[in-house]
Amino acid sequence: MDIDDISAFLDDDTWQLPPSSPAAAFSSIPGEGAQPVETNPTSRDGSGSPRTTPHSSPSPEPHEAQDVLRPVDNQRHASPLSPEGQPQGALHTTAPQRREADLQFLDAQAAAKRLKPEAKEQLRRYILAPDGQRAVMAYATSLSIAQSLGALAAPDAPWVIPEAMKTNINKYVIRLLLSSEIGVYDGELPVNKVMSLVEAKILTGTNLAQARDADDGKWNKMEDWARYCLTQRKGEIKKRIEQSFDRHEFVNPAPYKNGKDIIKLVKGIIKIGSKSVKHTGVVATAALCSRFAVLRDVLKNNPDKEEYWSLVDEALRKIRTKGKGNDIATSRIVQVFLDKDRKYWPGPELSTLSKNRPTRDQTDINDFARSLSTALTPTIGSSSSSVQT
Repeated sequence: MDIDDISAFLDDDTWQLPPSSPAAAFSSIPGEGAQPVETNPTSRDGSGSPRTTPHSSPSPEPHEAQDVLRPVDNQRHASPLSPEGQPQGALHTTAPQRREADLQFLDAQAAAKRLKPEAKEQLRRYILAPDGQRAVMAYATSLSIAQSLGALAAPDAPWVIPEAMKTNINKYVIRLLLSSEIGVYDGELPVNKVMSLVEAKILTGTNLAQARDADDGKWNKMEDWARYCLTQRKGEIKKRIEQSFDRHEFVNPAPYKNGKDIIKLVKGIIKIGSKSVKHTGVVATAALCSRFAVLRDVLKNNPDKEEYWSLVDEALRKIRTKGKGNDIATSRIVQVFLDKDRKYWPGPELSTLSKNRPTRDQTDINDFARSLSTALTPTIGSSSSSVQT
């Protein structure tokens, strides 16, 4: 068959390649409008040797083009570490398995953190819980901790007496001790009197009005402060009286050359507590001079006695007993002490104090002290068992 016969053969549309032909794969591809092409046709040159004739590759069919241009399958080509690279359903099957595997750490962590059985069980539930439930459990735990911290908040600081109240209590202590009507200096009775003054003059109308009946300790703190102030102020009074005379002169007849007269003594005593209380509302009066004449006489005659204030109370009790409740009789007895004091330490006449009338505060304290009475053990031989304070 010459070259012309071969060309005619190839141009025949009815010709079919044998199944074993290398071009069968291309010719068997279905496609509409596909054009057959020559596949490695052979021809003979002039020498009769076969040669290969170049040919064009067949155009791909429409469906073949789709296969060639198909997008890369992300799941098949994704990184083996990414979730997309896992087989279908791997996310739903490996998470529970992973949580089950995490249980191996439960016992060690529970022991290290010293968890109680109930807490250990909660940790086990947390390990096995899905992620969404874990988030809810963690937030609920934080809320529980916040509530616990609120319950463990530090208690309020202990109540402290305000400085202004301290000053006022000290002021009433001074006024009471410098009253010519006070009948008892020793023991708890002066404390009770001061606290009655505090309750009436300071606490009324405030949020501490019911402090006496409350159990919050505020009343006790105020009472302790009043007791402290009384101790300090009485110490100052005794010291000033002690410094008002020279005990070595008592071996000599009166009058004594050294020492203060009663007016000068009282004017010095009413200044006690002036560092903390600028104005006590107390002035030197004849009645106050008479009272301190009694106090100085007790200290003069009992130099080695430690129970000075109890001895003063006893001296006042005797005066009341002798006076038998009669103000005139009592005044005459007190006048004896005053005259004796002026004999020992002469000074200006008491008439110089006539212009010094008691202040309103002083009058109020005197009235208050006079209105309070207490049952005192009478002096031996006394017929009276109740005396005015």
